[in-house]
Amino acid sequence: MSSEIPEPSAEVEAAPEAIEVEEDSLPESEGSQWIELPSGEALSHGEAGEVMKVAPTQVVLVAGEDDSGKTSLLCGVYEQFSNGDFAGHLFCGSRTLRAFERRSFLQRAESGLKNPDTERTRLAVGQLALLHLELQDKGSGERIGLLATDLAGEAFRFIRNDPKECERYPVLGRIDCVTLLLDCERLIDRNERHGHVNSTRTILRSLLQSGTLRTGVPVILALSKWDLIEGAAARKQAEKDAREVLAAAGESPTEVLKIAAAPVKTGSSVRAGYGLASLLGKWLDADPPAAEIPGIEGAEAPARATSAFDLFQGEE
Repeated sequence: MSSEIPEPSAEVEAAPEAIEVEEDSLPESEGSQWIELPSGEALSHGEAGEVMKVAPTQVVLVAGEDDSGKTSLLCGVYEQFSNGDFAGHLFCGSRTLRAFERRSFLQRAESGLKNPDTERTRLAVGQLALLHLELQDKGSGERIGLLATDLAGEAFRFIRNDPKECERYPVLGRIDCVTLLLDCERLIDRNERHGHVNSTRTILRSLLQSGTLRTGVPVILALSKWDLIEGAAARKQAEKDAREVLAAAGESPTEVLKIAAAPVKTGSSVRAGYGLASLLGKWLDADPPAAEIPGIEGAEAPARATSAFDLFQGEE
């Protein structure tokens, strides 16, 4: 078989030359104007306030120490909608798709990592990142927005040491539900368990004593990386640790949930997304006592650091 490329047939007409059209000659459609599309990055205070004008919105604080699974939790909820409806809701959109993809990238095959991971949140103290989802109830058809904080663990270290640090984050006055993570990976480590429980309890106490949260906001204690807990004795101890942390909640309504957004243990019977449907339902149904709800005022957008996600997609 010949490898030569045949010459085009004479019967085939040559492609017409491109016709240049002067921009001024194009007709203007009536009422045409430029539309500024969202960047897809995490939202600042002011940008979140604009989102909240569009639809009823639940605002959730996800709190915890470094590497306790805060970002993995948020990415885990987002990833569940890639398979269709989730927790009785349909995905209708997001103003922060790029931010979700950036944080989820290390869980994907394209990242080249052997084990799944999530990008760590790197923000200066006082900077805020809010991730957004717009969902629709499958039964009623009603739409609801969800805004969840994605703060670095360092921010909660400062809050733990001084409740006045909460004043850096005006969004705390608008929170509908607090989700505090207790890391099971640390609970099974004898050298870390006691310190982690005490530190997490102190974070909760500082948040509540700061006076920034509304009185009676529900507190969910999420035992993250639940796939690492093996045996009845270990489960019982983890639940006891959770109750010890929630002792600092005072009169706020509390609940303990077990979650595994992205199971850490190889071959675990606990599937990715374990417990997230229940958690999302709690977020959307959270109904703190009636009170004057402050708006979310403007603030500078969070810094956008270069990451593996940016390198993969190439230069813009």
